[in-house]
Amino acid sequence: MKVQRVVGIVMACLIGNAGIGQAQYYDDDYGYHSSTAAEGYQRGMASVISSQGQYNLATSEAAVNMTQAQKQAIENNNAAVQNYYSKKQMNAAYNEAQKANRYHPDFAKLAADASPDRLRSSQLNPVTGEIYWPIALRSDGYAAQRSALERVFAERAKDGVIADLNAIIEAKKATDAMNKALGAQISSIPPNLYSESHNFLTSLSKEARLPAR
Repeated sequence: MKVQRVVGIVMACLIGNAGIGQAQYYDDDYGYHSSTAAEGYQRGMASVISSQGQYNLATSEAAVNMTQAQKQAIENNNAAVQNYYSKKQMNAAYNEAQKANRYHPDFAKLAADASPDRLRSSQLNPVTGEIYWPIALRSDGYAAQRSALERVFAERAKDGVIADLNAIIEAKKATDAMNKALGAQISSIPPNLYSESHNFLTSLSKEARLPAR
């Protein structure tokens, strides 16, 4: 419709010019030119068609660019959605795995296996409560802690269990202090003696919470 309207305007102009004369001649500095109504009409039509073609091309390119932008936006949105749900699924799977591990039927057994062993009768006399200290823990630097622990376990031997919470706390503090002092001497103690003493203290601390056997 736009082309037809423009063509009509051009034709009207050309017909008007044709009423003035069949041919006009122009003489200027650039040379000699001639134009008839038919020639003017043809040139006008060519100009209109060329303009319409350029308009159509520009419109088509704009449509293509808009389509590409919309396509890219959709792809970006899809990628974001997929990434969100992928992370959500991974998080759900991780939580399920953690829940399964937490309520694993063998969890109690595994925890018990990881805890320190109870002391043997050659290390702690269950009848008298006497403690047979490893050689690395017999120095004077541990005398105060040894005395406190021997008193606690002598009471346990009589009653079969330590019922006094304060006595359990005292035993825990004493073994922790001995382990700390032992760690400070790690560079001067043979590895086997350090390991023996550390494990002994860990088990002794556990024994304070258990009945004699």
